[in-house]
Amino acid sequence: YKFLCPLAICLIRRNKACTFSYFLGIEREMYLSKYTHTGMAGRIIISARIIISKVLQQGLYFFLTKCNAIVCVSNSLAQIYKKSGIDKRKLSVIYNFCQPKPLPAKPINRKTKTVLYVGKLSYGKGTDILIEAMEKVRKILPEVKLMLIGPKSQSIGNIPAWVDWFPHIPNEKIFDYYRRASVFVLPTRWPEP
Repeated sequence: YKFLCPLAICLIRRNKACTFSYFLGIEREMYLSKYTHTGMAGRIIISARIIISKVLQQGLYFFLTKCNAIVCVSNSLAQIYKKSGIDKRKLSVIYNFCQPKPLPAKPINRKTKTVLYVGKLSYGKGTDILIEAMEKVRKILPEVKLMLIGPKSQSIGNIPAWVDWFPHIPNEKIFDYYRRASVFVLPTRWPEP
């Protein structure tokens, strides 16, 4: 996404293009409100970095249009590039390789219902929406638990005490958490590749 937009909030909002005026007027302010909690001096420094990143991104986009071939990790990412003006004949899809650890055929006996999310806890990933939804679910089904695994960005406030949050779990142990969960959710606001 960084070739198309340094912040990718335009993708979250489903805008067709990230123009410079849109970027400065809307996207920069939205980013600052969600991801920064500093004083005026900090906001000015971060704003300057964001503007520089937009200028650099436009240079990167120019070079992207000059490439003979572009490999995308998914069809949805290829569609994003195509909608952004990249010639579809240059686009190829090669999925990321993943050799998952096989889960046992027989599920484990679950005493509690657990909703699992694994990934960065951030506005773009929709973690705040998941927490709000689970607060409503717990009013009806108080026995349901929410388990979050991943680092938290500044865009997410405090994690409620009723949430089981693990900032880091080693990769070799992640599948144990998937196996214990009743359901996995991925509530992203932007199109995942």
